[in-house]
Amino acid sequence: MQRALGQAHIGRGKLEQISGYEPSLYWKKALHCFDLALSVLSVEAFPELRLETLQLMIRVLLAQGDNMTAQSHRKEGAKLLQTLLNQALTALQKQQLEAKFSGFSQIEIDVWLQSGESITALETAERYKNRCLTWILEAWKETVISPSHDIMQSLCTPDTAIIYWHLSPDSLTTFILIDGSNIPKVLPSNRTTQAQQLAIWLQDWNKDYRDYASQKLTQTESENHPWRQNLQSRFTCLKEISQVETICQNLPATIQNLILIPHRDLHLLPLHTFFPDHISCTYLPSAQIGLTLQKRSSQPPTYTPLLSIEDPATNQPPMPFAQLESAIVRHLVNPSTPIGREQATTATVLHNLQQPFATLHFTGHSAYNARIPKASALALVDGLLTAETIAQQDLSSYRLIILSACETALTGNDDIRTEYVGLASAFLKAGATNVLNTLWPVDEISSCWLIVYFYQQLLQNQSPATALHNAQQWLKSVTTKDLIQWIEQLSQDSNLGYRWQKRTPSRDSNLKGKKG
Repeated sequence: MQRALGQAHIGRGKLEQISGYEPSLYWKKALHCFDLALSVLSVEAFPELRLETLQLMIRVLLAQGDNMTAQSHRKEGAKLLQTLLNQALTALQKQQLEAKFSGFSQIEIDVWLQSGESITALETAERYKNRCLTWILEAWKETVISPSHDIMQSLCTPDTAIIYWHLSPDSLTTFILIDGSNIPKVLPSNRTTQAQQLAIWLQDWNKDYRDYASQKLTQTESENHPWRQNLQSRFTCLKEISQVETICQNLPATIQNLILIPHRDLHLLPLHTFFPDHISCTYLPSAQIGLTLQKRSSQPPTYTPLLSIEDPATNQPPMPFAQLESAIVRHLVNPSTPIGREQATTATVLHNLQQPFATLHFTGHSAYNARIPKASALALVDGLLTAETIAQQDLSSYRLIILSACETALTGNDDIRTEYVGLASAFLKAGATNVLNTLWPVDEISSCWLIVYFYQQLLQNQSPATALHNAQQWLKSVTTKDLIQWIEQLSQDSNLGYRWQKRTPSRDSNLKGKKG
């Protein structure tokens, strides 16, 4: 009863805060209720309810600025959570506890930050990321490899910096790691207001996107859907919430490359489009994965031979331009091994994945499962190739994975409470050096041209990040006349015998983007 009353006071306090009024009276009332609740919720009888109450108390204490008491409750909560994990009988029970109390793990970072311990906060956030990646894609492990701040710094160079986000229930934190810096920069922010703005933004975004992605729309209906119509204004708002201008002001003038390490729902957003055009961006699930890949990428890059999985036959309609894309790519990248529509079974694909190819090009359908991320999958002729299975492979020979996949289903809740783990994370976990995938449905023709131009840039010794950046800029600015000339030249060079359609693709400036 007291716990529920305390939560009601928190809700009222937030409303007062949003309206510009002082919420401290409601924070005091909430803390009083939680103190009464803790007097009843003993560790022995109600350990989980006690931990949930401690989590709520810490959030209020941080809002009040009482860092010392918040730190004391953090220590008690961390000890209690570890006791619960130790008492769990199975790996599944441990995973369920970790997911249930993800909010507590995230609030720990807030406590460290408000105590002035930015390095500890960053290392704690990174350790939590790596725990999530491990138990979601593999199995529960008591300990995971996770780097210190000093080791993370080795990913930075004079022209490369890291932007590392952490999203807790009450705060969006941005760490900036720069070459030669002893401590990470942490952007100042209004923690509660910023987090609330982002939560509202994500709620509206997810609602409209799910409606857009779940329907079979005509081209006109697609273009007029609220999700499409509001893209620009929403991204302008998100850019302000995420303080991109302030981030750029804190970067040295020498920076040409950014490593973006998002958290939770931020993985699903085109954050790279907010930065200046002269900066190339790459994404990592965690710094540890970047460090692992850094060790494997010491040799000069090569992108041949190529394995091409070409629009596997499923219950979804075939994609003619995806098949055209595959044919052109095979012409550009030699030698290559195609797996055709009817041949793309699970056994055939897994057998070929185990061969020492340098590039995998997949066209077809995929699905992301938010409730069970390891069940996210590529659709094959006889079933699904899941993220869990992919992560178990040795793909260390692959310098590049391209998932030119049409999203066919979204499963699970709108928000991501622990960490986003999708197909790209699985391929990187398996050892692939670079993964190019899409975020949402884009025009199939546009995607085909962009991917082909990307390969042309790649084969001119551009890095994958630079090649993608150049391809995106080209597709945004190319004129109808220039595009037709480019297609005609490509047709002659490829000698594929296709009847090329001389039409301008609809342009989507964001292609981190999904076909469909």
